[in-house]
Amino acid sequence: PTAAMDLDQALGMVELDRLCSSSRSQLHEALVNLLQSQQPASANLSMATRATLGKRGLGQLEVAKGSLDIASDLSAMVLGRTRTALADLEAAQSSIADADAR
Repeated sequence: PTAAMDLDQALGMVELDRLCSSSRSQLHEALVNLLQSQQPASANLSMATRATLGKRGLGQLEVAKGSLDIASDLSAMVLGRTRTALADLEAAQSSIADADAR
């Protein structure tokens, strides 16, 4: 059970890292699209292009928020399992210390 939990925690942390990296990219793209959508008319972008960039940026923000929600939930799960593993380790160390004292 401990090795399986360690593997599960490691996979959770890898997934958490992937979600955070993906969210960072999505937020960057969303920001670029939203900034371009706000350029004045003299920036050689038509109103339709600016509207499309704005809609794309908002869609990317929604996707990034979903990824961050999942990352937050996963982070809470990994943290909870880590705390449980640390408590189990402390209990085992205490048992060993008690056995050595006898």
